[in-house]
Amino acid sequence: MLGVPGETNSEAAACRNAADCDGPMFQNETVAVIGGGDSALQEALVLTHYCGKVLLNPSRRGVPRTTALHRPGPGQRKNRTPLGTTVEAIVGGQMVENLRLRGAAGTEEIPCAGVFAYIGLEPNTGFLPAGRAVRCARLRHTGDTLETAVSGLWAVGAVRSGCGGSLADAMAEARRAADAVAARLK
Repeated sequence: MLGVPGETNSEAAACRNAADCDGPMFQNETVAVIGGGDSALQEALVLTHYCGKVLLNPSRRGVPRTTALHRPGPGQRKNRTPLGTTVEAIVGGQMVENLRLRGAAGTEEIPCAGVFAYIGLEPNTGFLPAGRAVRCARLRHTGDTLETAVSGLWAVGAVRSGCGGSLADAMAEARRAADAVAARLK
């Protein structure tokens, strides 16, 4: 959540968090992706396949540096990145109508139909038993088999450092971890 006025008013109608699922609902519309990490850029690139225009508003200075995500693609000309601005409000009733940005030059309202917030992702580790005292830092670093410092526990995807960031990368890691588990059971 961005924590800005108008976000909860419009949440059901147009504040989204999955470009692959929700992007098709915004055919030829203008949408905004809020965030400065690789996840935000990755989602913005996915949205260019559906949306008429994608506004990428980094939540911190600059834009992500992952080179694989910066390769010029056919939809990238649809992007606009207003650096040095912050989201002040999401304007609209049941539907998002505008995104209010504040920058050095003042406040600007930009028409948009949807907002995708990517200002930080928390790895899904809540299912782990509390009694094992597993700390996220111990999960982040894995060996070649993707086993963590906790014996018998493997980590894949965003929960570990070094993940490529895409769903395809996480799926490939899951296959590697499953192969490692199967090899151990033999």
